[in-house]
Amino acid sequence: MNLELVFRDTNNVHSDYTLEYKLRDTRLAQSWYNMLVENFFNSQFPIEKTYCLKGWQQSWDSDYNRNLEFLCEELNKHIDVINNDMPNKGYDYIDLNFTVEGLKNKESQHLLLNKIHHHFELLIGQIWNPSKWYSLAEPATTFSIRMLNNYCHEIEAALEVLEYSQLPHLSIGLNGVNDQGEHFFEKKRHDITAKEYRDFSASGPAGAITLYYAQLGKHHKEAYQDNDSDIDADNISGIRYATGEMLIHFVELQDFRLNTDYKRWLLRNGFDRKDRSLALDHGIVADPIGDIDINELVKRNDLYKIRALEQGEVVHEVEYNYTWEDQLNWEKEHYN
Repeated sequence: MNLELVFRDTNNVHSDYTLEYKLRDTRLAQSWYNMLVENFFNSQFPIEKTYCLKGWQQSWDSDYNRNLEFLCEELNKHIDVINNDMPNKGYDYIDLNFTVEGLKNKESQHLLLNKIHHHFELLIGQIWNPSKWYSLAEPATTFSIRMLNNYCHEIEAALEVLEYSQLPHLSIGLNGVNDQGEHFFEKKRHDITAKEYRDFSASGPAGAITLYYAQLGKHHKEAYQDNDSDIDADNISGIRYATGEMLIHFVELQDFRLNTDYKRWLLRNGFDRKDRSLALDHGIVADPIGDIDINELVKRNDLYKIRALEQGEVVHEVEYNYTWEDQLNWEKEHYN
C-alpha cells in the first residue's frame, strides 16, 4: 500500500509537489491505516489547516503570511477571550503577552511557552479526565482554550527553525473547522495494543510518517526538552491512540533514550524506560519513497489531497479544497 500527500501553491506560482510513502508491514501501521480510511477517506472531517505546516517561516523578517508576528497576535487574542470569561468563574487571570521581540529572548521564551501550555492543560484536562473549567466556559472560550495549544506549538516549531536551524514539519490532524464554522470532535480512535507497541522503532528515516499525538498533554521527550516544571505528572504520557492523523519530521529519527540526561530525567520522574506502553520510541507507520526536497516543499503553502494506492491504482482519495485563511475567517465569524 502506497500513500501520496499532494501540496499546492495557492499563489499559483509553483506546480503541485507530492510526497510518496510506502506503508509498513506491521500491526501498528495497519491499525493506523484502518483509521486513516475511517476518519479521512470515509468521512467529512476537515483537516486543521491552521495547524498543519509548521516552521514554514524561514527568516525572522519573513513576510510569510503565517509568520511569528501573526501567531503572537492570534495567541494574544485568544488569551484575551479566556480572560474575559474564566476569571469570573474562578480561574486565574492569564498574565501573559506574546511578541516577536519577547520570543527572541531565550531565557523568557521557554518560560512563556511552558506557562501558556500549562494554562491549556489546566483549562481542558485530558480526554479521560476533562477539566471542570472547560465545562464552565462559554463556547467561544472553549475554542480559544484549544487555540492556546495550537499556537503554542506552532510558535515552538517556528523558533526551532529560526534559532536552531531545524527543518519544518507537518502536523496533519482532524478537528478543523468546516464551511459552517463547526469543529468535529467525535473522530474514531484505536487504542494501541501491547503487541502494536512492539512495532515502535528506536530510529527511522527522515520524512517518515509517525503517529499523531491524538490526546492532550505532552510526551515525555517534550516535557524533558522543554524543561517544563509547570506541567503536572498526569499530563505527561506516551501515545495511546491511532486515528489516521499523522506527523512528519524531515530529520532522521534518533534513539533519544540513549541520551544519558534523558534517562536520568525518566528515572527521577518515575518512568520506566523499558516500559513499551510509554511509547518512548517512534510510532512509524510509513516510509518515504525517494528523496524529499525541502526547498521545493516550502514553496507550497497548502496540503490539499491525500491518496492511497494499491499497485499504482488509486483506491482512496480525499481533497481539501480550502485554505487555512478560509478556516480562520470561518473561525472569526463563528467564535468572535
